[in-house]
Amino acid sequence: MLQPVEEARIESFVGMITAPISILSSLAIIFMINRTKDRFSTTNHRLLLALSISDVVASAAMALVSIPAPSDMENQWIAFGTMTTCEIQGFVFFVGAVTTPCYNAGICLHYLL
Repeated sequence: MLQPVEEARIESFVGMITAPISILSSLAIIFMINRTKDRFSTTNHRLLLALSISDVVASAAMALVSIPAPSDMENQWIAFGTMTTCEIQGFVFFVGAVTTPCYNAGICLHYLL
């Protein structure tokens, strides 16, 4: 069984790797839509734009992993922040994590109807 510090280190590495990949993928989608003839004039493109933006917001918060966590917390591998920075990161991640499935559902409904 892993020690808590080792688990935190593994979780941090996973976030540091997957979050930038998600950000780059969402930015690629935005760039590809912007290069089309219709750009953001169709409902589908606008929904994809909003989905990609919300994913960038959530992934940016995840990319910070435990950096904004208070530096006096135990079992944190990289922690340089304060309680306020931790709460801000949590809020930004919450906003992105809640809006992403909502826009995904919007896209599903758009195709269904």
